[in-house]
Amino acid sequence: TPTIYFRKQLRQKKEKKEKKKKESMEDYCRTSSKSSWPELVGVKGEVAAEIIMRENGKVVAIIVKEGFEVTMDYRCDRVWVWVDHHGIVKYTPRIG
Repeated sequence: TPTIYFRKQLRQKKEKKEKKKKESMEDYCRTSSKSSWPELVGVKGEVAAEIIMRENGKVVAIIVKEGFEVTMDYRCDRVWVWVDHHGIVKYTPRIG
C-alpha cells in the first residue's frame, strides 16, 4: 500500500541522514593534530590553555579547578585543563 511504501521511504531517508551525520562527526574527530599535552603539567593553566588551542585549532581548552565536577561525555573538540588551587596544571591535558 502507499502508506507502507511512504513510511519505508521516510525510514530509509532518516537512516541515510543519521549515517551521514555520524560519518561527518567521525571525520571531524579524526585528527592528525595533537591530542594530549604531558609537557604542560606544572605550567600555569592559562598558559597551557593558550598553547593547547594554538597547537590544535579544533579544540577549546577549558580550565577546571581540581575538585570541581564536569560532564563525563566524550567530546573531540574539548580539552579539560585540570589545575590545583594555585592554578598550576596537575594532570596531562587530553582531548575528551
